[in-house]
Order: sequence, then structure tokens, then C-alpha cells
Amino acid sequence: MDTEFSGVIAQHVRKFKSLIDYQYQALRCNVDSLKIIQAGLSFFDKNGNQPEGLSTWQFNFKFILSKDVFAQDSTNFLVRAGVMFRRHDEEGIEKFEFAQLLMT
Repeated sequence: MDTEFSGVIAQHVRKFKSLIDYQYQALRCNVDSLKIIQAGLSFFDKNGNQPEGLSTWQFNFKFILSKDVFAQDSTNFLVRAGVMFRRHDEEGIEKFEFAQLLMT
């Protein structure tokens, strides 16, 4: 699985037991606060071999630069990597519809 989010917008200021705990909480806080931009899924067997045919899918979610929260450096990076935010606005999948379909 591969995901793209719109950057890091929050940092914790309290103390944590360990660096790993801090990193996990910072990641969780940002993921909970931001909208997902893309998710990719690839499937393999237990030996790491891809099945014949399609085994990878990329889903592009609704994301509106003029409305959604993001870190400018992250969206600049994604634009340079080929993400077309206009298409995410016009053609992106609504995350709740995707979640419903994924769970059925």
C-alpha cells in the first residue's frame, strides 16, 4: 500500500516515552487532520510474486487546493511528481463513497 497526504501541518509539543512513540503520534495526528490524496494497492502471493493480470490499482481522491488543508512544500513536491490537482478536484473519488465500496 502506498498513500499520499498533503504534508505535515501539526507537531506535538508534549513529551513522549520514546522517539518512536513521538513519530507515531505525529503521523497519526497529521493523517487524522488531513485528507488523503492518493492510495495505491498492490497484491502479491506469500513469496512476493505478482499474480498474472492486474495486481496494482491507484485511487485518486477528491482534493481541492482552494478549500482543503495542506502544507505548501508537500503539494509543490506532488505537482513536480505529476499529481494533477485540478483533476483531483474535478474527477476525484469521494473518500466516504470509496470506504463504503471497500467495505462491501
